[in-house]
Amino acid sequence: MMRIATTTLHQVGAQSVTKNLSNLYKLETQFSSGKKLNSAADDPVGAVRASELSSSLRANTQYARNQTSALNTLQFTESVVGDIGDVITSMQELVVTAGNGALSAADKRGIAASMSAKLSELINLANTRDQSGRYLFSGFNDMTAPFDQTASGVTYYGDNGIKALQVSPSVTMPINISGEDLLLGVSTGSGVIETSAAASNAGSGLIDGGRVVNATAYDGSAFQVTFSNGAGGLEYNVVNTTTGTTVLSGQPFTSASAIEIPLAPAGSAVVALAITGTPQAGDTFTLGPSTTTNAFSTLQDAIDALEGNADGTVTDTKLADVLRQVGANLMQSADQASMVRGQFGNSLAELERQTDLNTRSDTDLKARKSAIVDLDYAQAASELAQTQLAYQAAQNVYSKLGKQSLFDYL
Repeated sequence: MMRIATTTLHQVGAQSVTKNLSNLYKLETQFSSGKKLNSAADDPVGAVRASELSSSLRANTQYARNQTSALNTLQFTESVVGDIGDVITSMQELVVTAGNGALSAADKRGIAASMSAKLSELINLANTRDQSGRYLFSGFNDMTAPFDQTASGVTYYGDNGIKALQVSPSVTMPINISGEDLLLGVSTGSGVIETSAAASNAGSGLIDGGRVVNATAYDGSAFQVTFSNGAGGLEYNVVNTTTGTTVLSGQPFTSASAIEIPLAPAGSAVVALAITGTPQAGDTFTLGPSTTTNAFSTLQDAIDALEGNADGTVTDTKLADVLRQVGANLMQSADQASMVRGQFGNSLAELERQTDLNTRSDTDLKARKSAIVDLDYAQAASELAQTQLAYQAAQNVYSKLGKQSLFDYL
């Protein structure tokens, strides 16, 4: 028969009391903290996972801050771009009004003054600051006003820097546009071609904006239409100035009739234009690929032409041609502002989607972390009651063992 020493019984009893006391202390600590995971020793695997979830939650918190910052910047910038578009639209209306042939010199000076006010308004909007005092349209150089009006025109002092904020693990969102991309480098004319009349023209001929007849064949060549007096009356020649080739020769002129221009003699037409009024021999008109301009210089051209016409230094024909070009260029500027505003609208919609995803992700991460870390009070209360009973039982057993000796059996 195996005999168990008294010391062994005491050791077993003490270990049972100690173990139950430790469990009781652990449960009481959980109740006081509300957490079932108070140290890595409580659940090493759970502690690692909880740490990973905490890191993800901290990242989500930063994404939320970036989303709020992006939202504020995008909404404010989109609003200012909308105001810029409104000013350009009002400029277009003034250009249409200025084209009224019945206007007096005083009327034209008045319109020029209104255009000057619009030009100042446009510059002020282009130099808008955000709430932190940084210029919206200066790119990275946002502590410097992007635009300044000088005697030679409006100068840009910003750069093309695009700021961006990371609004989710996979999405980095641009939150600005440079003043150069918004207001400078706007295509002239139709955006593909532009037309003009020589400043030295003496006749009353007015050229339209032209059109591309064959976009596939047109290679970007420039053309010059020159008028002369022929045997049958006024006629014109057309030279492809890019290649130096005369493509049309001795053509009779009819006001407002389409002049269809090929790239080479006897070729098919690639572009066309029309000239109204009566040009004089020696007058020239050009059609070529669009270049670039900006709303500031475009409006200044109209102001100068109106003031010059009111003073008698700019002919009515020249004024009409300038206003035509200005109207076309302002339409390009308006389209550019509208496109940029649409881009900001798309960014705001994407930001709303990312904010919703971030909110749902945050809720999910918190729930998963809570399942690992937070205490289930109902379950813990049951465990606590059981542990208290076990502890009390162990104490009773150990107490009785401590009072027994060999004499109790003699």
